[in-house]
Order: sequence, then structure tokens, then C-alpha cells
Amino acid sequence: MLFAGWFHYHKAAPKLAWFQDVESMLNHHLAGLLGLGSLSWAGHQVHVSLPINQFLNAGVDPKEIPLPHEFILNRDLLAQLYPSFAEGATPFFTLNWSKYAEFIFIMPPLSLSLRSLDLASISLDLVVSPPHQLK
Repeated sequence: MLFAGWFHYHKAAPKLAWFQDVESMLNHHLAGLLGLGSLSWAGHQVHVSLPINQFLNAGVDPKEIPLPHEFILNRDLLAQLYPSFAEGATPFFTLNWSKYAEFIFIMPPLSLSLRSLDLASISLDLVVSPPHQLK
């Protein structure tokens, strides 16, 4: 992100005409907002919805389920449900994704609705896809 800021400020700085073009500004800001929104939604699906659904599928009383912010703030709580969370994001960034097999390959629900992880992966795809692939 720091490199991108330096690059756009020093090497490929937009001209004044770009800032005065409303369509360029709108596309730029919408891409940023939609990208951050999709990333936030994917994070919510993985770090909040999956653990809560895991508890509900196990038959835990909804009053006993920890509050959503506790899953985000307490990594040990997530590690109890999914042991790979104890390693943090290291397997993700080192492309050792097989470590996450315990929650990537969860059995599908009996209803034919999409699983939370499927929705999260779609949202994450929207974040990392180059803009030309989204047209």
C-alpha cells in the first residue's frame, strides 16, 4: 500500500483533468468502497458466521454462544473450533492452504443453500479480481 501511494504520487501522478472528470472519480471511489466492503464481508463470514454456525450445528443453546466480537478478539476461542487458527495467517500467506482444511471442507448443510464459506470466497474473489475480469 505504501509503495502504491509512492508510485501514484511520484511516478504515475494523475493529471488535473482526471480529478475534474466525475466519472473517473466515481469509478475510483466505488472500486475502493466495494472492494473494502467485500473484504469486510468475507472476514465476517470466516471469523464470525462460521464459528456461530458451528456452535448452532452442535446443538449449543444460543444463549451460551459467545458474542460475535469475542471471536474476533480472542484467537484462542477460534482455535478451539478450528485448530489452524492458532497459527494465524501464516499458512494463508505462505500458500499452505491445506492447514485450513478443517473449515474449508465442512460438510454442506442439509438445506441446499450456499454455505457461509462459499459466500466468503465469492466476496474475497471480488476483492482480489483485476477490474477487467469483473466486466
